[in-house]
Amino acid sequence: MNRMGIKTKSAISQDSQNDILDSDIMLSQIQCPIYLVQNRAIYNRHEIAATSSYNLSLPELIRCTQFQSNFNQMRDALLYGIQPEYGEGIINSPGIAQTVIPADQNGNIGLTEQDAGHVVTFLLETIAEITARTNQSGKTNIFTILGPQRCLKKLETSRIVQLTSYQRPGGGTRTVKGTAKDILEENGDKIFWTYDDTLMNKGTNGADIIIVSMPELNLSNILNNRINTNYFAENGNIESIKDCSAMYTDTVAPQIFTTNLAGTTTHSQAEMKITPGWVLRPEAFTIINAFAEAPIKTPEDNKTFADSLKSIDPIGKNQDDDPLKNKNANISENNSKNNNLNKR
Repeated sequence: MNRMGIKTKSAISQDSQNDILDSDIMLSQIQCPIYLVQNRAIYNRHEIAATSSYNLSLPELIRCTQFQSNFNQMRDALLYGIQPEYGEGIINSPGIAQTVIPADQNGNIGLTEQDAGHVVTFLLETIAEITARTNQSGKTNIFTILGPQRCLKKLETSRIVQLTSYQRPGGGTRTVKGTAKDILEENGDKIFWTYDDTLMNKGTNGADIIIVSMPELNLSNILNNRINTNYFAENGNIESIKDCSAMYTDTVAPQIFTTNLAGTTTHSQAEMKITPGWVLRPEAFTIINAFAEAPIKTPEDNKTFADSLKSIDPIGKNQDDDPLKNKNANISENNSKNNNLNKR
């Protein structure tokens, strides 16, 4: 994929200058590996006959199974990559902002216990940050929230924004999803909620991952004749890619190759070339680490920091062997002896 960047420079003064600056145009290419996904099935006429007794077609069942096998592998490659150590997959891409839903005013960290107004405000702030990082302010945009069902369904159905002493958007009538949708639609934006349970426990400290993204940029000029200095983008006659992330394949669906073998046996092989999930604009993504419910704390977790320090023995000896402690004990013992002598 071709990539271009420009840096404009100018010299300004009240008179002509000897050293006039020039602009920089940088051309480069970015690339990612291509993988071949394959799976096969072997069946004979006896198996076809046995399947037909259930009013089913074995070749069609195998075709659907092979398609699903490829599509599941593509989903994993999109999110996690084939070789994650090389930054493949959306959650492994370098440069993506990562955050965590902070505790609410009551100290709750689980989505089940947290204040719904606190959660919706955090999501809207995250979307606003993505809009600013991608320079899409003033345009209508589309956002996607992807996460496990146990997190997002709570925000869609059970988490009603609470009533307070002051007016709060959606208070008493809207869920987190409904409130966010209403506020974004006021600006002409849209938001889609999608689900993937493989994101459970994939975050920091076993948290679930929620991915907030802007799938593509709005490159149309809808600023209503406002002053816009981005002349190069509007008049450079360069076709820019709107996608913020991509995954490429050689065909729309896997290719099926069927071969007849000896003994009325049929061999079916499905093939497809894919790329891993490829984040072209990391500024359009934010990965949120969230707990559906607050993790259960063990007695060990409830230790205070001071208690934890007491249990640390950095030099490999017991606390009773501390010379300062023994010195204080000796002083206390000597004072006790002196008091006994005075009494006598």
